Amino acid sequence: MRTLRQGLSILLSACVTVAAAQGTGVPRSASSCEDLAIPVDWSSMQKTALSLRGAYANSQFKQVGATFACLDRSSRRFSGGEAASSAVYWTFRLKRPVIGPPDRLDQLAASWLVEEPISMYAQFAQLRARYDRAWAERGGNFASTTGRSKLDDFYSTLGDLDKRLRATSPQLKNTAIWSNLMLATLLDETQPSMDPVQVFEEGVRRWPTYFDHYEVMLSRLLPRWGGNWPSADAFIKAAAGQHAASEGDTLYARLYDTVFNQKYLPDETGVDKQRFEKSSREWMARFPSAEGLNRIASDACLLENEKLFRDAYDRIPESDVKPVHWNYLAQRAPCVARFKR
Repeated sequence: MRTLRQGLSILLSACVTVAAAQGTGVPRSASSCEDLAIPVDWSSMQKTALSLRGAYANSQFKQVGATFACLDRSSRRFSGGEAASSAVYWTFRLKRPVIGPPDRLDQLAASWLVEEPISMYAQFAQLRARYDRAWAERGGNFASTTGRSKLDDFYSTLGDLDKRLRATSPQLKNTAIWSNLMLATLLDETQPSMDPVQVFEEGVRRWPTYFDHYEVMLSRLLPRWGGNWPSADAFIKAAAGQHAASEGDTLYARLYDTVFNQKYLPDETGVDKQRFEKSSREWMARFPSAEGLNRIASDACLLENEKLFRDAYDRIPESDVKPVHWNYLAQRAPCVARFKR
């Protein structure tokens, strides 16, 4: 098997061609998903995921599953540019509101499977709960400061999850959410059963607007997890270039926003500040969601770009200014005090 570094070198040099439209996953439709018990709010992927997370925590499994299925079938995108199926994955990925400890997540997933034994989303809930448990028990410290027994348990849990993911139903394997979790698991393992680069390539080919694949891969290229800035910057540039025909250069700012939210300062990274500003302005023009505008305003503050900050911030309705979307190092109050005098 290729090492991750070898695979990424091949990926970057070859500049994988991405399909211009959705690939060969679940058949797509233009369904609005707005006439369901848990309707989709197309103005906000995060609001939709939060609504679904709350319903899941309250054991509304059939209703959650119905909305998940509609999202997986839909070719629509949220106003922020996210693929419909991203809301399915983020229902489980969000950390707020807190549902409970790993045992509670296991209990919920098991209850769903009892209620709907053939639901692929109940199966996915169990798999994702195992991934969350692995990280909860390991903790977020560097490997060098994590006890050996914790690391052994972590890798053992991931190895078991890897097997379960490969053994799950063909229906679930035919979704972007399975691909996303499979990729994250493989990248976290020391001895993955499959080449994560191949899983990534297949994922972006089949679901080209499901950008979470890029975020997962990029996260493992950052210095904190053994990567380096030249590799991370090359990856971001390649990803943005691959999507230029359909997305313009918006992916450049999106992915650097992901980097900044890992608590890196711009001067630590390889960001081209002029390109970032241009990319951010295109992001605002193409996908003017409140979430995106919050993120762009926060990034502009972090970059000390007063003009970009004002242009983004002034477009956000007061009721939609949400601290949760602002960078930990560039929160609203100090940024407004600095640039809105």
